[in-house]
Amino acid sequence: MNALNNVDSIKIDQSEVKDVTNLYEHKGKDFYYKETLKKEMQGLTNMIILQNIKVLAEIRELKVAESRYKILIKPEAKPKNKEEQMIKNIADVLRTFAEHIDQFDLLSNQFLNLAKSLFKDIKGIEFTKKKKLEQINLITTEKTINTRNLLDEMLIKYSSLLKSRKYEIVSLVASFLIDFIMEGIFNDENEFIALFVVYALLFKEDFELFRFNPFFEAYHNNMDEYKDSLAKSEFGWAGGYPNASYITKTLRKIMIESYSRIDIMIKGRTITQSNQKTNMIESTILKRLPEVFTKADIAAYHPEASKTTIDRTLARLRDENKIKPNGTGRSASWVKIYKEDKFNKDQLMKQFTIADYVPEEDEDR
Repeated sequence: MNALNNVDSIKIDQSEVKDVTNLYEHKGKDFYYKETLKKEMQGLTNMIILQNIKVLAEIRELKVAESRYKILIKPEAKPKNKEEQMIKNIADVLRTFAEHIDQFDLLSNQFLNLAKSLFKDIKGIEFTKKKKLEQINLITTEKTINTRNLLDEMLIKYSSLLKSRKYEIVSLVASFLIDFIMEGIFNDENEFIALFVVYALLFKEDFELFRFNPFFEAYHNNMDEYKDSLAKSEFGWAGGYPNASYITKTLRKIMIESYSRIDIMIKGRTITQSNQKTNMIESTILKRLPEVFTKADIAAYHPEASKTTIDRTLARLRDENKIKPNGTGRSASWVKIYKEDKFNKDQLMKQFTIADYVPEEDEDR
């Protein structure tokens, strides 16, 4: 537990202040992101799980056809082999986090269940025992301890630091990550499981960004830097003095990049939705409203449209010579502009036959 015991040594230098401020400004917008995307959350959840699966399949070198991914992320999917089982397990864990992260408690049993879920029907993941040197009154003795007990101690320490509200959250998660790996909590796959631990701990602290952007894709984009900074942070751990600053910076970078992608996604959706709204308003003006109409007439058909959207649509139609303003002030209105008919009089006359000019015979004659 050397990293958590030395969390006070993590300092935020001047160069990091901007990143920390940026990160928490974005965190403050999580509610806005959820509100903006709430109508498509179910589809977005499936898309995020799918994107995470594609990256994790590459990382784990799983030889599964991409056409199977969409099938395997469904709760009722039936894997055909162990590689497909791995994908199914990961998808189930990610869906559980997305839907029930509030139920992920800081208990050793929860962490064991997470590990077992990831490797269900693939390999057995268990707590293990390790020998640890203990010094009492200048006498060094060797003691065998269960890593479940170690994890319990780590979780108590982490929870205490978290509740004190004295430490930045990402630095605490980074310190927990280092101790989790270096203590070798499980008998296998600790580094892989640790990625899901980081994901869960950040998610649990209301960093909602991974609902909208795939965490493991962001990790994969920075994987070399992540591994390098983790190795630097772990250096000195055995002597009791690890430096979690390196991995903390990398985690923040991953999160900030994810938030930036969310901003781009939101902006794209906003532009698309705005264009759809203006197109609908244009259709109403040209096809449904009278020749002379007002903004109130438009609002009656589109009560959800903002004044800005209506004004922008009117300005565009005016510039396209489809409408023109009529008057000013409260009595202001707009008039549709009709272009001259495509056919002149002679052309129009040619559309009629001589029969059109011959009166019909009276049938009674």
